[in-house]
Amino acid sequence: ETITDAWGRSRKLRIGYRSPGRGALRERVVAPYALEPTANGIYLIGYDDSVKDIRTFKLDRLETALVLDEPYTLPPSFDAEAHLATSWGIMTGTAVTAVALQFTPAAAPLVRERRWHPTQHLQSTVEGGVTLRVRVSEPLEMQPWIRSWGAQVRVLEPDWLRDRIAAELKEAAAQYV
Repeated sequence: ETITDAWGRSRKLRIGYRSPGRGALRERVVAPYALEPTANGIYLIGYDDSVKDIRTFKLDRLETALVLDEPYTLPPSFDAEAHLATSWGIMTGTAVTAVALQFTPAAAPLVRERRWHPTQHLQSTVEGGVTLRVRVSEPLEMQPWIRSWGAQVRVLEPDWLRDRIAAELKEAAAQYV
């Protein structure tokens, strides 16, 4: 309620935010630009005064929120859809990475029946599978989705993502020995 009040009145917010990576509660002053609902929660996209850049905050991680008297003006150039255009879900960044995933013939029909990303390109493989190519700003956000396919997918590129997924799957398999 506090966030929508600030957003609707174009007032900055002082938030207490606890990210899962850092763990410590950090206070931020944010100009709320947009609220973005996803399957994993609702996110606040706004200009963070402390880093002087646009950041994304998951509402579930906010511990405090206070509307400030300080007004802000939404930049005319800001477009939430364009801001999220290269994200897999909600995470954005300045660099865009090419990701290629090869799916087995059994998974291919499921991959083909849906548009997973605006940049996707599908290519059939000789074995009857399919290669999905996308260009995303934060490939790390794809990891849970990639892992959910289990042995039905193989990361072709980038190398660092393939190595990371392989290491996680080895670690997971070791728990069943």
